[in-house]
Amino acid sequence: MGENLPKLKVTPLESRVKLVDASNMEHDFPVHLHHSLVIGLVIHGERLISFPDGDSTIRSRQIFIIHPGEPHACHLLENNPTDYRVISIPETLLGSLFSTPRLFPHSLDDPQAVESLENCFTALDNADEDSVRESILTAFILEFAGLWSTPTQFVRQPVSVQKTRLLLEQNKTQKIDIQTLSRAIALSPYHLNRLFRRQTGLSPHNFHLQEKIRQAQAMLAAGSSPAQTALDLGFFDQSHFSRNFTKYVGVSPARFQRQNRKKDLPV
Repeated sequence: MGENLPKLKVTPLESRVKLVDASNMEHDFPVHLHHSLVIGLVIHGERLISFPDGDSTIRSRQIFIIHPGEPHACHLLENNPTDYRVISIPETLLGSLFSTPRLFPHSLDDPQAVESLENCFTALDNADEDSVRESILTAFILEFAGLWSTPTQFVRQPVSVQKTRLLLEQNKTQKIDIQTLSRAIALSPYHLNRLFRRQTGLSPHNFHLQEKIRQAQAMLAAGSSPAQTALDLGFFDQSHFSRNFTKYVGVSPARFQRQNRKKDLPV
């Protein structure tokens, strides 16, 4: 029976890169975003990923790619649980390797791309030294981006949105309402909420909630109990924390901790 339970294993690597192994995932993920470039391979099943410009159906042996800061939602298809592997590459590392941002397709159904990603996973699984992993990651990112992406123009967000994001990212453990934000940014609550949602795809509240969930993953993996994590991050109670964590991560805080307990995740 345990084999049918969803599993989500997150392995931190160098430079805040993470590998994610997910199996038997049936969860529908609401609109969210990552602070990293996500390159994933569906091993079994299929998922529908909804982007602002349309939907992509990703099937077995296909690659999905999500840009940093790109709002998206993921849905189960045909009641078919999904297994997938992901490499998550932070914006800071991408910025050190490329002088301009890179634009990828949302999906790739190309044997060469699949083989390149699989070879990277295998090499990382077998490497036992940080320097070797770093070389593997750098070589893969440069090769994959060179083949499957094109340079694109960087679009800077309005200063008010940048400041709001920074406040929310730096205050993960605090309760911050729209009135507090609007006073800090010197915009009306309505205008700030509307502008922030248009630029990020999320309301300030949902953005802040997802920042808390990211922090919670690191805390749980480092050994903090679900109850203490909920308290430290300012959730109303443990039940409120558990509902939101499961909503955005796909497994409960307790299950996530059992599967990732000995890892100290970067956020």
